[in-house]
Amino acid sequence: MEHLGFEYRLRESQKLKDYNMFIFDFDGTIIRFNAFMENIFPEQVTSQHAKSALAEPLFVKLVKELVDKYNKKIAIISNSYGSVILAYINKNNLSKYFKIGINIYARNTVPLIGSRYKRVIKLIELAKIKKDSKILVFDDNERNISTIKKRVNLLSTGVQNTVKNQYYIELHHIDNTKRNNKGFNFEKDWLNIEINERKRDKVIPPRKLKDYSRDYSN
Repeated sequence: MEHLGFEYRLRESQKLKDYNMFIFDFDGTIIRFNAFMENIFPEQVTSQHAKSALAEPLFVKLVKELVDKYNKKIAIISNSYGSVILAYINKNNLSKYFKIGINIYARNTVPLIGSRYKRVIKLIELAKIKKDSKILVFDDNERNISTIKKRVNLLSTGVQNTVKNQYYIELHHIDNTKRNNKGFNFEKDWLNIEINERKRDKVIPPRKLKDYSRDYSN
């Protein structure tokens, strides 16, 4: 799905002007379903499946524009396995933009210790962004959103003092209540445009492997 005027709408969007870094959840945000709960393994992720699994076909183009043209920082935070995330990322030709230990915080990549908020802060610190930078977090999980909110002083526009820096962290909840609009959507979640449900191709996860004991950690 290609939108006419995507570059123009992105360039004129308020989010592009307001934020220095964008952090995306993976399951239910970048992809339409939960790969962790579906027990997806890296070798099951074909190119066709990886492309159809994206919640927003424009996500690939969005990432490239944000990094290459506008010098924005991006990252992924997830409870899924890093190797599975990389499989989807690589099959969508985004390996240049996401690296384990740099801007992917996931299971088996770094210890999943601390709250969701602390993991977000870790990604921000790894990005080495400037003081007073504004960060926007996209997540479909209300519990994750709530966990971060508890640590961010929303009464002062999301200001959070950390040991090394002061960041402005804001949150955007991905509404997955509509059956045909699962995950991140450029119009709905980036441009804040109300859209009608549209028919999407049903995503059928690949057949599960019989051997679930193998270790796919990096």
